[in-house]
Amino acid sequence: MKELNILLLGAALMFASGCVTQGLIDNHAKAHREDDKEKKETVWVDGQPAYYFLLPFTVAADIATSPIQIPMMIAVLINGGPHF
Repeated sequence: MKELNILLLGAALMFASGCVTQGLIDNHAKAHREDDKEKKETVWVDGQPAYYFLLPFTVAADIATSPIQIPMMIAVLINGGPHF
């Protein structure tokens, strides 16, 4: 029974959004395009690989917030997915 609980928890975490980790990687560590409000144009921003050092902490934050993320994801999926 304990193994089944661990397996189900792992499956649930695998499908969690990982928003903290994704935000760190996409907005800081990797090169990306960003809107420059002063120039009113899109500029290329170099990534800062030093942010990958924080990856273990962001994964832990995603796991800690999963009790909130997973029910929210289920609610969004029940209601037909995200609406933009």
